[in-house]
Amino acid sequence: MSDFKRILGYEYLKLFRRKIIWITLGIMILLSAFVICISDIGLNSDGQNIIQYIHENRQKELEIAGKPVDDALFEEYKDKEYPHGLKYFLSCLLPSDQIQTKNITEDNVYGERKKMLNRDM
Repeated sequence: MSDFKRILGYEYLKLFRRKIIWITLGIMILLSAFVICISDIGLNSDGQNIIQYIHENRQKELEIAGKPVDDALFEEYKDKEYPHGLKYFLSCLLPSDQIQTKNITEDNVYGERKKMLNRDM
């Protein structure tokens, strides 16, 4: 094992003695800093800050926490966008065109769920 360490140390010495390695390392560090400074890494596809987007979605989720998924809830969100958790729940049960048109009733949701459960058994 000591031979391996000695050989590895020798190879690193050979590598880091070359000027091109240090130049490349410097360029890579500068390029990384440049990309971080000017890019839109913290933005989603709508141009909204990811942290803000997550916080807003969390607030929407808390608004419906504990509420039954019934016609009153669907009527409440008729003109608003569904919170992420509700949208995911509905997407597992219903076709996407029905979710987009907001043509959803309690009977649709639980009827589809019942069909799905019966099919799996």
